[in-house]
Formats: sequence, structure tokens, C-alpha cells
Amino acid sequence: MKVLRFHFFIQVFVFLSLTAFGVQANKHEALLGIWDVETESGGYRFEFKFELQEGDLVGFYIGNLGEAIMEDLSFEDNKLYFYVIVDATGRGLILDFEAIVNGSNLEGMISLEYGDAYIVGKKRERE
Repeated sequence: MKVLRFHFFIQVFVFLSLTAFGVQANKHEALLGIWDVETESGGYRFEFKFELQEGDLVGFYIGNLGEAIMEDLSFEDNKLYFYVIVDATGRGLILDFEAIVNGSNLEGMISLEYGDAYIVGKKRERE
């Protein structure tokens, strides 16, 4: 009887683990991939790259100030939030991002110590 309970427990645990991973992957599916993003004026262009690593959402910022991993990355109800720290003339510059993702488009704001700028982006087609 104890063996049957143990096997049942293992089956339930495996099922819940796989289900949780599947929900996590589906939750982030719209975001995964590479996004081409720019300020509204077109003055600055950068990329956002999102992927799942061991079931966790991870993001990378790639721009003319270098590359950085996204910190405090959050994607809930199509709302994206994160910040990056990039090297700007020898000191760390914090860039805060927030955006709304709508299909293969995003729009939002970038905030830094010098002010805010409107951003727009488009998800790249899978190659």
C-alpha cells in the first residue's frame, strides 16, 4: 500500500512539474525571440532578446552602449518591465524599460537620468 501511495505521489509531482513548465513556456511564448526596438525619433536602435533558460524567462539588451542582461524582468498580462545597466563613458547608466506587447509589436517608454523617450519595436520573423 505504501508503495502505491509513493508511486501515485511521484506521478502527481511529475505531472504538476511538467504542467507548470508548460504554463510558464506558454505564458512567455509571445515574447520569446529577438525584437528590433528604437526610439520614436529613430535616434537610438537596439535589440531585445528573450529566451527560456531552465524554465525561467531571461532577456538581453544589445545596443550601441553594449550588451547587458535584463534585471528584474517581468512579463505579465502583456506588460513588460526590466532595467539594464550599461557602461556609458566609464560609469554605469541605468535604463528602465516598460512596454506593452501586442502580437509582434511593442510600444512603451525608456527612462534614464536624462529623461524619457517613447519606444516602438517589432519581433523578428523566425529565421
